[in-house]
Amino acid sequence: DYGKELVDRLVGEGGGRGGSFETGFNYPVRLLQGFGMSACAVFVLLVALQSLTNRVVFGLERLRAEVVRYREALGNYQTSVSSSSSMAAYPTAPYSNRYDIVALSYTVMESIYGDGPAFFEQLLSSMLTGTSAGQLAIIASFLWAWLQIFRSYRRMMMQLRADHTLIRVWHFPIHDASGYVGRQLWSSLVSAMLVFIPVFFLVSFLLWQPTQRFFVFFVFLPLGGLALIELGCWGLRAWVNSIAVSGIYIRSRRIYGVYDFIGLYLHFLTGPALAVLRVLFTYADFAINFCRLDIPVLEGSLANFDPGHAAFMAMLYLDFFYNAPVTSVMAYNLSNALYRRRELKQISEADQSTEGKAARERKKIAIVQRNRWQFLFTATNNPSLLSSRVLPPPPLYAWDREGGFQDD
Repeated sequence: DYGKELVDRLVGEGGGRGGSFETGFNYPVRLLQGFGMSACAVFVLLVALQSLTNRVVFGLERLRAEVVRYREALGNYQTSVSSSSSMAAYPTAPYSNRYDIVALSYTVMESIYGDGPAFFEQLLSSMLTGTSAGQLAIIASFLWAWLQIFRSYRRMMMQLRADHTLIRVWHFPIHDASGYVGRQLWSSLVSAMLVFIPVFFLVSFLLWQPTQRFFVFFVFLPLGGLALIELGCWGLRAWVNSIAVSGIYIRSRRIYGVYDFIGLYLHFLTGPALAVLRVLFTYADFAINFCRLDIPVLEGSLANFDPGHAAFMAMLYLDFFYNAPVTSVMAYNLSNALYRRRELKQISEADQSTEGKAARERKKIAIVQRNRWQFLFTATNNPSLLSSRVLPPPPLYAWDREGGFQDD
């Protein structure tokens, strides 16, 4: 109960009963199925990423072991590329000129390990930590995106119930709803990979000592300096706004003019930081919300050309047409009436007494008479239908004809 109440507060208002997240509103099974299938696919992806990282770490450790054994064979514990004068006297290297990729891998491995085993151990540790950070980022982004999907679905459904003119079935036909689950699953997988890749490399590079220097001197210091300039500009804007501007009115034109003149050239310096920041925000928004099929990739009149969004809207329309409150109440009452009629029919057929048989005969006669009156009413109000009337075939035997037996 507490868990359901928490979900109710996250995805809607009020408390839900009978499997609904909110009173008077139920999420369709197709949407919940998309969530479940996407969650399973993301879980499989997390396991695959962890297995791949463990395989890479194992391969690097095996590569290091071969390099160490080769150094021991050399006798001086130096790298194979350190001395070219007496290379012919050294043992055969664990690679040849025919395998350039293997040779390059060993050379890079030797150059790294030649500075000491700490760099290699730190590389493996940074890769494992980067994988864990990427997996946590995938889980957080997946839950956040689906929280927004549930909220968006409810909001769009309430808007349709309030205004039927928002329906555009000719843009989003309801038969596209059949492809929602598959499209949602693959969108979630792609979104997870878009989140994992930058987080993995960023964390790995920040934790590995050789790349730490690069990030500090060539990334963080320049962007930090530009960020400080932007922070100073923000303080200057706040000060000017407090003494020269009141809402939409300019109280001191002289101070505002000086600030406008200085800011024209000052913001040329903050442009690179702003551009990088916009790129980071754009990528983060795209990676996290890529699995949100409620948001079209193409805006405006081109939204129907996005297959994922078209499937989401088709599912929304299908749910609205067949699961709306009025339709649900009518179907519920109709089904109850049919079930009640079926029960009465079974009770009547089970009654083998004289009164029961007579009641069944009277019911058959009443059905025939009611059908005749319905036909008379329809034919009277629609005379043109009489020409299309199909008469029953004549009886096979003469005594069944009207007027009794007639001898040919």
